[in-house]
Amino acid sequence: METIFDIAATASAILWPAVIIVFLVLYREKLPNLLKRITSRINSVEFAGISIELAKAKEYEHEWSMAPGALDLRHKATAIEVSDSTARTFISQLFEEATADYASVNLGQGREWLTSRLYIMSILFPQMKGIKCFVFFENDINAKRKYVGWVNAKHMRWMLSIKYPWLEAAFAEAYAVVMTGRDPKDPGYNGNPSVVVSETGRIAYPVNLKDIGASIDLLKAFLLRIQQIISPLPGQTSEWVNLDDQSITWEHAEWLTPEKTETIFGRNFTPTSVRISEVRGKSNDTKLKLFLETQSEYVAVVDDNNQLEYLVKRNILLHQMAQTVVDKPDDKD
Repeated sequence: METIFDIAATASAILWPAVIIVFLVLYREKLPNLLKRITSRINSVEFAGISIELAKAKEYEHEWSMAPGALDLRHKATAIEVSDSTARTFISQLFEEATADYASVNLGQGREWLTSRLYIMSILFPQMKGIKCFVFFENDINAKRKYVGWVNAKHMRWMLSIKYPWLEAAFAEAYAVVMTGRDPKDPGYNGNPSVVVSETGRIAYPVNLKDIGASIDLLKAFLLRIQQIISPLPGQTSEWVNLDDQSITWEHAEWLTPEKTETIFGRNFTPTSVRISEVRGKSNDTKLKLFLETQSEYVAVVDDNNQLEYLVKRNILLHQMAQTVVDKPDDKD
């Protein structure tokens, strides 16, 4: 059995508890007063009815801005909505300049998203949009956007690579084409080599470093390497999807269902959530404790039908709490 050792995840699992223990030891005498002061400085908070759409989220942050240094439980992640897994949608959204913390993926009834499209999106969206994670939904009789769970973008790419190794191979070939300007499968191809232009890995052609043409070409080169017009062999049909009956275009992928999503991503998938009824009307210290007790980067807040209201960025709360300690030490008696 192959064991995958994630050094970053292991270090995080060890260091964070150690940091918290040190914090508690150093400030054990001051902690009661510290928590009292933190919670007393939080204004009245109302979580109901907040939109997670990107534009409204920006308006929300501006409208609900608080005094400098105040601990704010309302910091939430902003979203980019992705309606389907078609190449046309990808290209149009890559042209948009908006950025966000996470991308919403509605799995619908299980025939909306191909594993191949989710794979390439896990690479391009972090590069182009700053996406940190992907939030999954499904449709049922009670909710059109029932929360399923979220997964870190980096983990999503590598877990899909483990399950579908041909996707990583196809991407490697496509990436080599746009970086070198040459295609081994097409000796007559003579394109312009691209270069990496950002710390997120975004690529561009040297003639215009802000243009997204190189990323579009990367997407197209990738799709060309996982599609064919020849029907797959009978024993391989489970790994291929017929995209168009008229042109007989097949793609080396599978439809993604909620059940398959949890299976593929395993321990990297976070389905847990907090009910908005647990937050609404509660004291500020109760809210703070509720979010900090959750051991994940993001905390999903859902309504009674399990529809996502928003994500809370837990690291922002930890940062604010630490900053409060630094900026506002207890007065000496």
